[in-house]
Amino acid sequence: MRLIKKTMLTCKEATMLVVKEQEITLTSKEKIRLKIHLMMCKLCSLFKKEAHFIDKNITHLHNSDRNAGQTGSFSAREKEKLEKLLRDKL
Repeated sequence: MRLIKKTMLTCKEATMLVVKEQEITLTSKEKIRLKIHLMMCKLCSLFKKEAHFIDKNITHLHNSDRNAGQTGSFSAREKEKLEKLLRDKL
């Protein structure tokens, strides 16, 4: 029983690892623990999908701005585009 408690993540720990995973490579232990948690927790799995979707689209919008020579914050058009993407996905 103690082993299970040590290996199982709480939802809070799992979401922290999902966010961390977007920035750096997780350790093998973190990857395994996260994968086990995500297999059992539909809400955290959904969080991971949504976080990946948001990260991917913000990165895409940022890169398209950079290629167009723009910097700084999102324009009104870009904000509308991102909001539409989020509404369509959710």
